[in-house]
Amino acid sequence: MENNKAENSEVSVTAGTKSDSLKQQNTVALTDPSADFRELDPLTACYSRETFFRMTSEMLMKHPDTSYVMVSCNINRFKVVNELLGTAAGDRILVAFGQDLQQYITDGTYGRLEADHFAVCVPASSFNPEEFVAHLDRLFDRMKLGHKIICYFGIYPIDDISLPVAIMSDRATIALGSVKGNYRQRYAYYDDKMKETLLREQKIVSEADTALRSGQFRIHLQPVFSVRQKNF
Repeated sequence: MENNKAENSEVSVTAGTKSDSLKQQNTVALTDPSADFRELDPLTACYSRETFFRMTSEMLMKHPDTSYVMVSCNINRFKVVNELLGTAAGDRILVAFGQDLQQYITDGTYGRLEADHFAVCVPASSFNPEEFVAHLDRLFDRMKLGHKIICYFGIYPIDDISLPVAIMSDRATIALGSVKGNYRQRYAYYDDKMKETLLREQKIVSEADTALRSGQFRIHLQPVFSVRQKNF
């Protein structure tokens, strides 16, 4: 990752990944009028959700001996940011985020999955979460928006490349959810404990749904007594 280059140079408009072959494909996609722009997010020029999943899967299969991490990225309270600064400023933030990824990620894939949710897949050896946090903090500070923009990250170390990339992304997002809103901790790694918690919650929801359908829930009313008025 060339973070110094990203901070000191103008942002170019390419999309997806910076490996030579894919970079060439993306350049063609942005300059060829006949290219299928459905593969690109129209606002940020990053890969769209499905294209990101497909290109990431291809990358993982081509490099089975390389350890990768899936990183889920989310802007804190982005809806509030839109309300405070306006949708035009919100779009500027998303565009800056996407274009910065194009400069910063030199050996992986990246895409905008939806709204303010971005995803990145890079070799584990080249990803430093502390550096990534600091880098994006500097990016948004330079925009002088008058409002602190904070990003959170969930990281899933990929241990099985046969898994659908969508599931890898979901696991990174689960890790992100464990720290979102925590100003002291900006990122978290997915682990088995998170998986166990998720499975337990899913089991409770499933059992509650079954119990509701079979009439196992009972309503108990508890009268409330007012001490001041001395009545119920």
